[in-house]
Order: sequence, then C-alpha cells, then structure tokens
Amino acid sequence: MRKVKIIPAATEPGTTKWWARKWLKVGRPETKAGIQKDWRPPTVLLSCLLFLASSPILASAAPPPAANDLLQAALADPQVAYQGRVMLTQWYGKRTRAEEARVFFNPPNLYRWEFLSPDGQISRVIISDGSDEFVWLPKEHKVLKGSAAKSSPKLMVPELERELLLKNYQAKLLGPDQVAGRTTWVLELAPLIPGKPHQKFWIDQETAVILETKRLGPTGARAGLSRFARFKPQKDMSKDLFQVKADSMTQVIDHGLDPDFFSIKELRHRTGKSLNLPEQLPGNFTFESGDAYQLNEASVRHIRYTDGLAVLSLFETSRPVGPMLDKTREFSPLATPEQFSSGKVLQWKKGHQYFTLVGDVSDELLEQIASELKAM
Repeated sequence: MRKVKIIPAATEPGTTKWWARKWLKVGRPETKAGIQKDWRPPTVLLSCLLFLASSPILASAAPPPAANDLLQAALADPQVAYQGRVMLTQWYGKRTRAEEARVFFNPPNLYRWEFLSPDGQISRVIISDGSDEFVWLPKEHKVLKGSAAKSSPKLMVPELERELLLKNYQAKLLGPDQVAGRTTWVLELAPLIPGKPHQKFWIDQETAVILETKRLGPTGARAGLSRFARFKPQKDMSKDLFQVKADSMTQVIDHGLDPDFFSIKELRHRTGKSLNLPEQLPGNFTFESGDAYQLNEASVRHIRYTDGLAVLSLFETSRPVGPMLDKTREFSPLATPEQFSSGKVLQWKKGHQYFTLVGDVSDELLEQIASELKAM
C-alpha cells in the first residue's frame, strides 16, 4: 500500500497535499514514493512559529508588556534576520520523534532549514526564495518544487484568525525566562473550552522571535516542543543562502501539490458534488477552507476548520484510506479515536464515501464533532 499522511490544515514549510500523498494509505498497490520514508515535516505550529519575528519590544529592564500585545508582536510580519540551531520533538502516544535542524531566516520571507541525521549529515533541506519552496534531498539527488509558504492568500485573513485565537484562548504572561542564553517573555495560551491543547511560547525580548514553543495535549500530556539551542540575530544574510545549489545529477520535480483554499460554495462547484457542511462545529471551530484533488485514482476532498490555534481536518475519499485498510484489505474504520503523529483520528463510512476526521482535541470533543458531521 502506498502510504500518505493526512495532516490538518496547510503546513509551513511544505504542503498539505504532499504530506497527504506521502502517508495516507490508498486502496491500490504500492507505487514508488518520491521521497525517503522517514521524512516528516515539523508540525504546523512548531515549524511556522519559528520563522516569526517582529520589531523589537520592551527590553528586560522595562515593565512587562500586556499579554495580547506580546502575542501580537510575535505574530507580526518578520523583520529580524537570524540563524540558529533548533531541536524539534514530537510525542504521540508512547512514541517520540526528535530532529535537529540548522535554521536561517532573512526578512520578509526567505528561510532555510537544514535537517540533520544522527551522524550530523544533512538529510534534507527546505528552502524558500520568497516565491518558491524547495525540498532538497541530497542523498536521493532530488529537489521537490512548489509554491512558497504564504505566497498565495488564504481564505481566512490573518486578522480573523487572530480574533478566533483570542476568542478561544486566554493569553497570559508568565514572566521572564532564559532560552539559548537570551532573555525571553513566557506567554501561555490556555483554552477557554475543555478538550483543547495548551501552548506556551518563549519570546525573545530583544527581537520578538519565538525561541521555544511547548504544546500540551488536551490531557496535559506533552505533544510537541521546539527549542533553539543556539540563536544569533543577523543584520542581513546573502540571498545565495536561499537558493538550491544541487549537482548536475539532481532532478528538480514540480510536485504540483500546493494547497488550494476554497469556500464551501467553490468546493461544491469544483467537485460537482453536493456538500452540506456547517460553518461552525462544536468547540467553536470555524470553517477555514477546503481543497479537492485526485490521489492514486481516488478523489479527495479536504475540509479544514480552526479555532485560531487547533486545527481539524475532515477528509472525504472515494476509497478507504489509512487505518481503514487492515492486512486483508477489508474496510475496518477507526470507530473510536486513536492517536497518530498527526493527531487523534476517527473514521466512518456514509453511502459510498469514506470519512477521516483528524484533530488535536480530546476523545470526547472529537466524537461530539464527528456526531454532528455524520448527521449532516
């Protein structure tokens, strides 16, 4: 079986369609994957928030800023160049995955992530020149090319997403702390509705770069951690650093899997199928966008909901996918939530269509959301 991972919403760096194509099992014989099997991207908040920086905020000697002002500063457009070394750790169930990366960033939207294998060699590199994003696999002599993060507008504007975040989470300043030898402010986002994740950010007081992000699941268990071991602001960096310099043997492939951001009406028009979806789901999740594409001769509709921080993804497919397929290739859905690296997963069948719901919420909340979707 070809494996393709379903992950919620659009990820940065990388594209949702590509991760889906890589890890989600589709009911047909295995074909050759165009990427090494152990490649997974940083999670949506653990990766994109590491890029964020803003104008300098109050120094450590000054009075502490208001929590909402600090959050606004950290989520503003980047203005500070930097380089550093980052540790990324993800926990799911009893399993753990850890990676180390060298990170380079130049405002407004140039970045380079060099992921290191245990022996210190570069296993893959993710580069953005502001227009395109490249995933370079040196050992496989391949470069996967797509649109850069934020190169196309999302359906939900950033102002609305921030409004949702503050509507569903309470921002609280916990005080100063040290990360990578630098003074930071610790900011906590606590959910106002039970069954959602908690998140903490360690924000550099000088540059407003987020130096550490810690995510706890709905039960308080560790879910994800990103932390700079070394961090150094820069005046500027050469743009050559954000170009792919591969050898003549390297093949550049346009993967064609950049996510689209359709409204419910546009998604219905694109697929030619009826689509009865709510704008709101239990837990105050709001419709963010939808996408539709073909995958191994199966049609896929991906519907995304968000509360500003947590993300829900609903995949509707014409064939059973992922854990729905047991070793005998018989349809066997996950009738109760099960933990995977992408979050909790629930599955069901309705008519001739198969549904997979993925979200980083409690079992009870995920089942409540699934019940409403099944009734539509």
